[in-house]
Amino acid sequence: FIIWINRRGVLIDPPVDSTLWLKAMDINPRLIDDCILTHCHADHDSGILQKLLEEKRINLYTTETIMEGFIRKYRCLTGLSPKAFMALFYFHPVTLQVPIRIHGGEFRFFYTLHSVPTIGIEVYFQGKSFVYSSDSMYDPPTVRKLYDQGSINRYRMIELINFPWHHTVIFHEAGIPPLHTPIKNLADLPDSVQERLYLIHVSEKAIPPGSRLRKAPDGPDETIVIPVQPPLTNEALEYLDVLNHIDLFSGLPIEKAREFLTLVKTERFAGGDVVIKKGTVGDRFFMIVNGRANIVRDDHKIKVYANNDYIGETSMILNVPRNADVVAETDLKVLVMDKYDFLYFIRGSEIARQMKVIAENREHNTWTLFDDSPLFKCLSPTQRTQLQGIMARLEFSPGKVVTRETCDREAFYLLDSGTINMSRRGNTLARARRGSFFAKIYSNPVRGKHRFTLTTASPTVLYSIDVFEFYRFLERNPGVFLLLRESKIKTQICRETSEP
Repeated sequence: FIIWINRRGVLIDPPVDSTLWLKAMDINPRLIDDCILTHCHADHDSGILQKLLEEKRINLYTTETIMEGFIRKYRCLTGLSPKAFMALFYFHPVTLQVPIRIHGGEFRFFYTLHSVPTIGIEVYFQGKSFVYSSDSMYDPPTVRKLYDQGSINRYRMIELINFPWHHTVIFHEAGIPPLHTPIKNLADLPDSVQERLYLIHVSEKAIPPGSRLRKAPDGPDETIVIPVQPPLTNEALEYLDVLNHIDLFSGLPIEKAREFLTLVKTERFAGGDVVIKKGTVGDRFFMIVNGRANIVRDDHKIKVYANNDYIGETSMILNVPRNADVVAETDLKVLVMDKYDFLYFIRGSEIARQMKVIAENREHNTWTLFDDSPLFKCLSPTQRTQLQGIMARLEFSPGKVVTRETCDREAFYLLDSGTINMSRRGNTLARARRGSFFAKIYSNPVRGKHRFTLTTASPTVLYSIDVFEFYRFLERNPGVFLLLRESKIKTQICRETSEP
């Protein structure tokens, strides 16, 4: 499930295929940067690896003990070294009963009674609270027996018996002992507690008749809303969240945040409204707070942008008319910065140069090039924009050698047009066409040596990407790293159709 605080989501114990379920429910994954893992059973941890594959690095919260089990388990699946695996996410170790802040909410953690180390969660925000038991056997007689046998100490016994039933909303599991809580124990709780309690890991038919117990509801339409008074800083937090999630601005100093708040203004569009009209002057920069916008050219939808994406920079940076319409697909909220305010905001930084590179690469239609590449066609709009910012366009006449085998590798190459002959030791192995990506990805950043000689067989356009720039891109996008690390040369190369 997801805990929403200040319009940001914290994903709790995601099971397998949870990323697909969220997509089917039209929940934008970019609103969820944080995961909490309560224990290492497959129905609680398998979705975390899938979340890592989705886009950027996430924040993962759990104890050191639980993390050790998670690392051992999923290193076996990925084949990564401990260092390379830990680089896939940001690990935030939690300490029991020591509060941490996530999106303005206070989170506390406590151990529960289960077959493996397991933690529960308490959350406090604006005077309201929530508790999640995770998998736990709540049964005071059994807990006392464990204490009498010397299996647990007195402090642990008291903690396990005194579950925090006082919270505004309670998620508690139920199932078959001794791994889970007998549902009868929950049905015996006072009505005042049952009214605030939602069951997980249990079917409707298992709920005792006459009790006030009920299952936790499923789906976004059944979201349990805990009314709170919005913080006074609510609007500023929303704006800063957009600033924080736009990669172009990641290198700006913290003092720029205040300046950002003074320069942006909010605009709203209904679904179907035209946000930008093709052929008009590029005088404004748009950043999407929420909703989706379609990029339309010649009545064809060519891109879709969503939360934390930005639009309108190409014509503004290159001083050319808008080359496409932008139409709101859904209700759309955007932050807008006028051209000269934007140029003032990015003064003294490398952003203008980087945006010029991105804008020029977009003018050469690299978006459709990604669509034609077996490895890059699944990249998100944000990832494509990041890649456009580090690509350099090169043109070659026929018969030119691009790389020689065994020479030091300075760059990777993405083939836009023309044909490349791949050879080794003088033998031609393949003729590559548009969409081919010439690279070798290692677990740790290293330039390495070229494995093939690449020679142009026709007028050719390539994009070169500096090796270490590309590894920095992979560091921000661990899912792409895992995909490329496992890819074979036959999946990287688009062969000429006439080849045998």
